[in-house]
Amino acid sequence: MAVLFYSLSIAAQSLVASAALGGRKGEARQITQRLCEICVVAAGALTVTMLAGRAQVVSLFTKDAAVRAAALGAWPALLFGLVPDGVASVQEGVLLGAGDHRGVALLTMGASAWSALSLAALWYVSPSLNSIWLGLRVISVARVVAAFRKLRAPGGLFHEEEEGDDVGEGTMGSGGPATAEALG
Repeated sequence: MAVLFYSLSIAAQSLVASAALGGRKGEARQITQRLCEICVVAAGALTVTMLAGRAQVVSLFTKDAAVRAAALGAWPALLFGLVPDGVASVQEGVLLGAGDHRGVALLTMGASAWSALSLAALWYVSPSLNSIWLGLRVISVARVVAAFRKLRAPGGLFHEEEEGDDVGEGTMGSGGPATAEALG
């Protein structure tokens, strides 16, 4: 799972850096959208597959009935996080590709702090493996929301500009091999 998300993040970094640094923000937005779509489809398929085979997967790691029951109880919370984890990885790759290293660091620290608070609250209310996984999912959703806000902020890659934005001006494909066309 992580390899899939990291590969999409690296693709986002490379493709968006090429487009954004070449002044082609519209193309960078299209690349980002396409990578997020690929991520949602791949993570969704992986979620469905892992949900269907959950008993078999858990049985690979333990024969203890109590451990299997606890793992299966937390399985939905684990799977819920696959799509937000993937989208967050792509968005962070986009921000890194656009050169916003400081922004990614701040987003990560902020999401981690929010996650720690939610983990503590969930553990206090209901100490279980499920509450841990739900708390960890908060960081995934926080990363997605924070990165999206950062991208839409003034000066961000997705901020709508009055003039000079190249959306719809035929720039697709003008940036060499690192274009949205390379994504299908």
